[in-house]
Amino acid sequence: MGDDFNYAVKGNELDMIEISINEYMTWNGRYFSNLLVVLNPIRFHSFLAYRLMPIFWVFSLSVCLVYFLKSLFNELSIGKLWLLSFMIILFYTNKLPIISEGLFWFTGAVTYWLGLIFFIIYTTVAIRYYRKMYKNEIFQRFVLGILLILAMGFNEVASLWLLSAHLFSLFYSNLRSRFWPYIVLCVILFCIVYFAPGNLVRAEYFPIRNEIFNSLKMTFLQMARFTVIWLFSYSSLSIVILLVAFKTELLIYFGGFLEKIRFRYLLFWYLMFLFLSIFPAYWATGILGQHRTLNMSCFVFVISFIIGFLKIIQSQKLKWFNHDYRKEVLILVAFLLIFASGNHFAAMMDILTGEANKFYKEMTYRCEIIKNDKGEKIILDPIVAKPRCLLNYEITSNPNSWENFYYNLYFKQKRQIMIRK
Repeated sequence: MGDDFNYAVKGNELDMIEISINEYMTWNGRYFSNLLVVLNPIRFHSFLAYRLMPIFWVFSLSVCLVYFLKSLFNELSIGKLWLLSFMIILFYTNKLPIISEGLFWFTGAVTYWLGLIFFIIYTTVAIRYYRKMYKNEIFQRFVLGILLILAMGFNEVASLWLLSAHLFSLFYSNLRSRFWPYIVLCVILFCIVYFAPGNLVRAEYFPIRNEIFNSLKMTFLQMARFTVIWLFSYSSLSIVILLVAFKTELLIYFGGFLEKIRFRYLLFWYLMFLFLSIFPAYWATGILGQHRTLNMSCFVFVISFIIGFLKIIQSQKLKWFNHDYRKEVLILVAFLLIFASGNHFAAMMDILTGEANKFYKEMTYRCEIIKNDKGEKIILDPIVAKPRCLLNYEITSNPNSWENFYYNLYFKQKRQIMIRK
């Protein structure tokens, strides 16, 4: 919770413009998400709202997906769109490489989960603009420009994805793209994000960086690693089973769309987005220190996997997919697989074993101790509970460590806070 405490304190002490400028000059170029991370509910001392934020993130992505799917499949009923959105979210959350930083850490969720949402929203509006689905084209162009400015400012991965997509549209249209103004704007915004002074300051913490051969080698190894992990998982098997169960209906609804998709383009975009999610980290820091960027790529994998497998079913090359199976049995097996593995299994175990509740009680008790302790130093017992879905950077016995420092800032304590040795 270090960063969450940090930005909560900054939000109370500085205005949002000051925070954004300071972050841009000293830490990163994420000009829009830097404005939003200070809106953490704990800034307003609402830990209940903080705990409810994961529900908000999931619901927001669900709504966003319904809007996206509606732009592609306008003939589908709203009920079918919500069902499809729910299934995609179910698979996605189960596969997330690091769900603790993807959903349960506010700063990370704003930067990457919300960044993914804005990426999808911009893509949806761009599709509708390309298909001329709006009556007021001038207003649509204005909205598209605003969305691009916002989406580019969340994180480096989103800005790279958007830049690559715009450049591809330019190449695909033989320089006659309707998106010329947005391509130029995208390049400008990309430069604003990547050439921020704060990126240079942060880079100084990583002496082993900018090594092209090592960065490429490790990037390709990680691409292979995560593709294999995602591909050969129980949740992927559950996707296959559900697609086989509903193959007749799905081919009726999406047959025309699938015929327009080419495997080589599907594979190209998956690998491109995955590469752009990994390589910048190795280039800038020499390590893949966290998997939050891969959380975004995981979403692309889920979409690509579903489309790709439907293409295989449509081709009728694998005969055993053509048999009729009992839907009830297939659905039951699919849900057993998805809830008996991955993040869903971890979450259920946290709840059923009481680990999540124990963690909540320990953290609540710790907050009360910090507020009411009258000693010269505040000495705390370590948090014993370790839920699988939560990541807690525990404070240490060193009162000067950064974890302890943010506790002092948030709780406005001048006394030393430390863990009992």
